[in-house]
Amino acid sequence: MGSETVFDQVGRHNFAHLKGLVMQQAEDHACLYRGNDCQFVAALEASNPVARTLLLRDQYNAASLGYVLYSRNYGFKGKGLYIEDICVSRDRRSSGTGMRLMRGLAEIAQVELATSISWVVARNNPLAIQFYERAGAQPLPYSGYDCADLFDNKSVLPNGYEVKKFESDEKDFLRATLLGYEQAQNKVDNILLAVDAEHANVYAAYKQGVLVALGISNSNFSSFRTVYGYKLEFLELEGQDVNRNCAAFEAIAHRVCQDAHDYDHTGHLNLFIQKASESQCAFVTKMRVSPLRMSDDPKSFLDMYSLSGAALFGHAGLNPYSTQGEHFSFAAAA
Repeated sequence: MGSETVFDQVGRHNFAHLKGLVMQQAEDHACLYRGNDCQFVAALEASNPVARTLLLRDQYNAASLGYVLYSRNYGFKGKGLYIEDICVSRDRRSSGTGMRLMRGLAEIAQVELATSISWVVARNNPLAIQFYERAGAQPLPYSGYDCADLFDNKSVLPNGYEVKKFESDEKDFLRATLLGYEQAQNKVDNILLAVDAEHANVYAAYKQGVLVALGISNSNFSSFRTVYGYKLEFLELEGQDVNRNCAAFEAIAHRVCQDAHDYDHTGHLNLFIQKASESQCAFVTKMRVSPLRMSDDPKSFLDMYSLSGAALFGHAGLNPYSTQGEHFSFAAAA
């Protein structure tokens, strides 16, 4: 392999190189590429795209070595990057190319002041898990659920609940409100960051004027199907009344689904819950949603991993390199 590789931003001029790798990735997961090329290119070339893709190529022969498709993610723990797909060309696997992709994304996280990179990996993919752990990744205390069926749920809001979506000019009011809740004390700035983000929304569920729970949704993009969808997480604020919290979560999910229909972003709705939250676990049981998985194989359930802290910024072989305009280049590891 040559001594240098280059990351290219992807657009219509080099989309064919990306598509070939996406189709490989789909085959590896026993899926089909069912996307629309024009929609995929449009998603990548938007002024502030949800879908952000770096294509790794050999600097000398222009061969496509791999790609990472990611989105910005805003949540109760702050700003991060979320990997939708990462793929290394079959003839370059076990060559260090995957670690180059992780280093490239770590540099972007550093430039964008993101504090983590997160993603999901199937439990029956031990090679991927070993790779991520070598990079310094740690499993997160979250479970993911496929809530796409909620898009077809015609139920009305739970009795007595209303949901408000906050806009940027309402941040002062929201800050003042949140300071009165112990559960939100160390999360206020992160919540306000999500209010300002173009592809994130903050929802508040009230009952009789009392704020019960918050939800943060993030738009994301599926490369296999070239459709938009949402990731959603909750935070209960008003005690441990499970029934009340479940109703508040349901009200937020109902509003997210309404907004998804308005923007035609109903490709998927993924919910990530805190395993330690009794209310959030009860909600997924009540709604009968399905754990995220890659296939019908029960061993393909997805666990969430994250790079943060030292592992994100310099630890475990994530070595620094130079940035040049829209390209990210670095010398191959010794």
